[in-house]
Amino acid sequence: MNGTPNSSGSRNSPSKTQPARSGVLPGAILFAVVIIGVILAFKSFTSARKPEPVSPVASVPEVKTHPALKATPSWANFPAPSPVAVPAPAMAVQPEPRSPAQLVDELTELSGTRGPITKEQAERFKEILAELVQQGASAVPAIQDSLNKNANADYAEMAGGDQLGYSSLRASLIDTLKQIGGPEAQAATLQTLQTTAVPSEVLELAKNLEQQSPGQFRDQILNAAQEALDMASANQLGTNVEVGPIFRVLQMYGDPGTHGADANGAHP
Repeated sequence: MNGTPNSSGSRNSPSKTQPARSGVLPGAILFAVVIIGVILAFKSFTSARKPEPVSPVASVPEVKTHPALKATPSWANFPAPSPVAVPAPAMAVQPEPRSPAQLVDELTELSGTRGPITKEQAERFKEILAELVQQGASAVPAIQDSLNKNANADYAEMAGGDQLGYSSLRASLIDTLKQIGGPEAQAATLQTLQTTAVPSEVLELAKNLEQQSPGQFRDQILNAAQEALDMASANQLGTNVEVGPIFRVLQMYGDPGTHGADANGAHP
C-alpha cells in the first residue's frame, strides 16, 4: 500500500478511524436533541399540571363541641310532690253546751221582749227549757237563783205568748224543776213554796211536791197556803188577785173549815 506524500514531502499513513468518527457525531447530536426535547416536553407537562397558588385564608378558630345533653322535661326540675293526706270526712261539730246560768239569762232575755213573740223565739224558748232539763241537777242552782229574784214575765198579756206553753216565766221554771226531779230539784221547789205568795204558784208547787213525795210536805204546803191567804186578806197581793188556787190547796191537803176566810178572800 502506498502513502500519499504531504507538503513536507513526508508520506502520511492513511487514518483507520476517520470514517467511524464521522458516523458517531451526528448520532450523538441527534440523541442530545431528543433528550432535550423530552426534558422540555416533561417540564411543559409538569408545569401545566402544577396547581395555582391558593391565597391564604384566615384561620377559623376551632369550635369545641360539647356532647349533646339529653333534653330534660320541665316537670323534672321540680321536686316530687309529697303525698297528700286525704282528710277524713268532716264530722258535724257539735256546739259546746251552754252553762245553766247562760241558758236562764237567755230565757229571761227572750221573756223581756216588747214585741210579739215570733215562732222562732217560741222554738228557742222551748229548746232552752229542754236543755235545762237535760243538764239535770246542775241546772237547779241557776233556776232557783232566778226564782229567788222574783223576776217574771206574764205571757198571757204578751202577743204570741200562747206559743210558749206557759202563763209566765216563773211557771216555766217551776215546771222545769218538776221535770228534772231528784233531791236538788225537790229542795228548790220547797224553798220556792215557802217564799212565794202567788196563789197559782202555791197550788202548782204543792202539786209537784205531793206528786214526788206524797204526804211528806203536807204541813209546809198548808202553811204556805195560809200565809198567802192572809196576805190576800190584807190586800198585800194587790187588787183583783185570784185566790181560788189557795182554797183548792186547802181543800186538797187540809180542812178549809178551819180557816177564817171565804172564797173571795174576805173574813166572815
